[in-house]
Amino acid sequence: MTLGTSDRADGEVWLLPHAPAVTGREFLALVNQALPAPARQGVVSPAMLRLAAPFHRVSRESLGILYQWSEPFVVDHAKFDRAFGPFAVTPLRDAIETTVAWYRRG
Repeated sequence: MTLGTSDRADGEVWLLPHAPAVTGREFLALVNQALPAPARQGVVSPAMLRLAAPFHRVSRESLGILYQWSEPFVVDHAKFDRAFGPFAVTPLRDAIETTVAWYRRG
């Protein structure tokens, strides 16, 4: 609502307030803590994605964001805070637990 109702937001790129960055392994550990049993994990190499891309939509779409796993991918919402003031951020553990609980109900 903040960006949609402020003229200052027009024509700008904004990163919304978010919890501190964690690694993929840390994220998966938090998800597995919220699950009744740990989820199986695997690794798909970029080469395998390229091979699957012509036949598998998710593999094809993943090629464009591989940099998120091979290079540091850190976002900063300081610009948003400077313009609109700090907002409360939901801790990642709470967000994951809420999402898993919602999914299990549905």
